Amino acid sequence: MRCGMCLPQCPTYKESFLETASPRGRVAMVRKFQEGELVESEEMRPKWFHIDEIPFAEMWADDPHWFPLFLRGRKFRGRFLFDEEDKVLEKYLEEVTNF
Repeated sequence: MRCGMCLPQCPTYKESFLETASPRGRVAMVRKFQEGELVESEEMRPKWFHIDEIPFAEMWADDPHWFPLFLRGRKFRGRFLFDEEDKVLEKYLEEVTNF
């Protein structure tokens, strides 16, 4: 991680307020994984899937809503509210032209 001066302009950070969700945070996470500081877990075990065989039933409940947009290269913004059992209670998702 560096100084953080880019965060105020980052659309991901503006929506989530999570530095780890920003591109810089994701790059840092990949580096830590490559260096052995992050290890696989039951929840995070990298796998490749054919685009038509993505196991949405095994993923977070919001993934079937936004992931297809992401795969088609669409810009979107959204929020999801989960209950205690990680089921989606409310969702807001819209395609946008700009962030």
